[in-house]
Amino acid sequence: MLLAVAAVLGWQQFFALFHSLFFAEGSWTFRVSDTLIRLYPTQFWMDAAITVGALTLLGALAVMAATWPTAFRRHRALDRVRRRQELKRRLAGR
Repeated sequence: MLLAVAAVLGWQQFFALFHSLFFAEGSWTFRVSDTLIRLYPTQFWMDAAITVGALTLLGALAVMAATWPTAFRRHRALDRVRRRQELKRRLAGR
């Protein structure tokens, strides 16, 4: 969350810091006339970052919703534990 706030408040600084962590100095800077920049302008990368962030957030929320410990799941798990304990007691009594 902190990274998202930093990116929104100071995109240029965030962008430069991010790239300085993963790339050698000067290897990620391009002139405006370079083909890479003409094919993928700054807005593309901003949109891509927002999309990746949104998809990551949605995926995390979906996993959380799918694995949330509901009362039904807790009850079912407790029943399994009780049945296992009862079976162990019966087998131990033989």
